[in-house]
Amino acid sequence: MKHIYKLTLCAIVGAMAVGATAATPSVTEVFKNKVLKTMTVEGQSRTLNYNVLNQLESVTGSDYSCTFTYQGGEYNGFAYDAIITEVDSEDPRDIVTTTLYVKLNDMGFIVSAYQEEEEDGDVDAELFTFTYDAQGYMVSMTKKEEAEKTNLTWVDGNLTKVQVIDQYEGLEGESDITYSANINTNGLMFYDLMGVDLDELEIAYYAGMLGRPSENLPSQIKDEEGDTGQFSWTLSDNDPTQVAYTEDRDTAIITFSWITLAGISSVTNDAHMVDEWYTIDGLKVSAPNHGLYLHRSSDGKTQKVFLK
Repeated sequence: MKHIYKLTLCAIVGAMAVGATAATPSVTEVFKNKVLKTMTVEGQSRTLNYNVLNQLESVTGSDYSCTFTYQGGEYNGFAYDAIITEVDSEDPRDIVTTTLYVKLNDMGFIVSAYQEEEEDGDVDAELFTFTYDAQGYMVSMTKKEEAEKTNLTWVDGNLTKVQVIDQYEGLEGESDITYSANINTNGLMFYDLMGVDLDELEIAYYAGMLGRPSENLPSQIKDEEGDTGQFSWTLSDNDPTQVAYTEDRDTAIITFSWITLAGISSVTNDAHMVDEWYTIDGLKVSAPNHGLYLHRSSDGKTQKVFLK
């Protein structure tokens, strides 16, 4: 099994065009307890920042730069609701810029994404499509240029099997995942390790854009050749603070820290309950007038409201 764990942390641009039917993305739709504040893989640390609308606003690190704005529109005939932009500057002599234009469904999950990756003046493009079941679990991902489809099987709220199908050659890869008794309290998902090759889209999960998480924390991944990867978790008050992932005698250590946002379902303190209005570009207003606004109600939910 030759998974390469590449931690892709990008800026997220949640974008909602006026009149669009897609939901406004919010991390609280996926993360029901706490959200990631930092993640460190092999000494490389990333910090995730959120805005008052409970959206992933930016991700900062030493080897790339991130920015974000809210804006919907159309690019090369592709109508999008969000933009994801990553600038990978780990090697200053070989900077890679990836831009993803994503279309969301009414749950705020990505149903299609157009990716452009630019390196040394060359641009590679890919078109992704996703489907979800009624519970919001991702059940398929298709890559048009690679002529590849990934099918995901869920049992009792856990992703148990991943099959990658090549359009011309058939079954290309398969992973079987087993789980520990530990509840996945905070909603972590390692799609890349499980055989779902999301390219630079992986960070979109942490913005609440790629469906629901598994119910339990994974314990083992086995591929079609019988090779296995093992998870060893460290928990503090049910929060995962570290996981050691061992594969082919190599172990990667990943550490986490967490924060609670207003609107997370487990928060009951009245100090976190709000009734706030924002312009469509995120500017808070005390007295909304006429037009389109974002409203955060006392239960922490955010929705668009048109005032006449």
